[in-house]
Amino acid sequence: MGKMSKDPRGNCGSIWKIGTAALLAAAMTGAPAAAMAPEKSSGVVILAQANDFEEQLWQQVKDSGNAVLLETYIRSFPTGAHVPEAYAAIQALRAGKAGAAQPEPSGGATAEKTTPAPPAEAKAEQFRPGEGGWIGVELREATLKPDQLAVAGQERGISIVSVLSYGRGAAAGLKAGDIILALDGKKVGPVGDLVKAISGSKPGTTVALTLLRDLQGIEVEVTLGGRISDTIRAAEAGDDFAQLQLGFMYGTGQGLEKDEEQTLRWYLASANQGNRIAQYNMGNLYREGRGVPKDPVKAADWNRRSAEQGYSLAQTRMGYSLVNGHGVAKNEIQAVQWYEKAAEQKEPYALNNLGMMYIDGRGGLAKNKARGVELLREAAELGNELAKTNLKRMKLDPYDPAEIQGALADLGFDPGPVDGKMGSKTRRALRAFQERVGLNPNGDVTVELLDLLRKSRKEGRIVGAVDAGAGAVVAPAVRPAGGGALGDLDTLD
Repeated sequence: MGKMSKDPRGNCGSIWKIGTAALLAAAMTGAPAAAMAPEKSSGVVILAQANDFEEQLWQQVKDSGNAVLLETYIRSFPTGAHVPEAYAAIQALRAGKAGAAQPEPSGGATAEKTTPAPPAEAKAEQFRPGEGGWIGVELREATLKPDQLAVAGQERGISIVSVLSYGRGAAAGLKAGDIILALDGKKVGPVGDLVKAISGSKPGTTVALTLLRDLQGIEVEVTLGGRISDTIRAAEAGDDFAQLQLGFMYGTGQGLEKDEEQTLRWYLASANQGNRIAQYNMGNLYREGRGVPKDPVKAADWNRRSAEQGYSLAQTRMGYSLVNGHGVAKNEIQAVQWYEKAAEQKEPYALNNLGMMYIDGRGGLAKNKARGVELLREAAELGNELAKTNLKRMKLDPYDPAEIQGALADLGFDPGPVDGKMGSKTRRALRAFQERVGLNPNGDVTVELLDLLRKSRKEGRIVGAVDAGAGAVVAPAVRPAGGGALGDLDTLD
């Protein structure tokens, strides 16, 4: 019997990998406390009893002396048990500042009034020592199409895939779909070179980006920020995504010293604002006992919140929890439903687990080996090692030989009979195709090879790697509409 994954990422350590350092970033301002009055009914403020999550956040902010953090508590728990105390503390802080700004004149009523000091100059932004420049965008190398080439006069550029909401790029007007052609008048090369140039500049430096947008060349000036400093400012101002990032930094030690209390604090603040990735991470904290006591019930509750918002990793975790009774009652029918939702989003472990459910006939599914193998192969193509192991145990390839033979035959190569067996004749045809498209003609099946075969078969002509627009993807999408999977923090500084 094959194995199902116990973790959507295959190991516990990788639950932290939700950062974005394809982000080359500025604080957003939160709503003022006055705009967040607690719910009232018949003039009576409705306050809930403090739950564990709320109490943890309150203990962390109550003595901070920071109005922004107190507002974060109110924003997270608008009907919380400590809301009156939070409002009182904010008012006291603001009253104290007002008093300090307007001291009483000394010497009684006849004393001469002091001349107000001239207004202080705007304070320069503060950045952490040694911090490199950062913009807050996700990048990918791009080969320009003929119409773009005619305008740009160069074959390659660097495409902006997404723009972080609180980043300096967004403030400067950068947009997803823009193609960077030059930095400070110098034509761009590989993504890594651009990253080094940006991160090697000091925060506060202004750089000029030459862009191609809608077949027009434009120039945009961007004042660089600092990834950590900007994230801290945005998190303290209440941005849920920045709070998520800050929790990640504290949890992994990437940019900041590891601190479980701060990890919990910022994940919790983000999760309580409805951020589905932070909710998933809260579930992982409780499941593994990181900074909190192990609690499978709370872990399942947080994972469910995330799963209900469509986060595929949380949906996969819910399926596994329901199969094994981790924090919830066993229910394989519901597990299949969650696996199916995650599999629709091509989550590899969900594909593997759902495939095994089909093969074994579990969760109300009729036994269907063909469907199960199809799902396992889909997971294997996405790099899932567990699916590859399961297929190997069944003495099956991690791809469909008949599909490869059919594609080769349609493209004019001779793979021999389409019998689902990778014999010597099929391998020779495969090597011939690899040579035609510029791949190493070794006869090995790779994801890139399968992709080119499928595209070529669909278009009825041989599509090579350059024709297919194969650029080096730096990181997966960063916070698309409605949230989404994030890249590794080390991908781009």
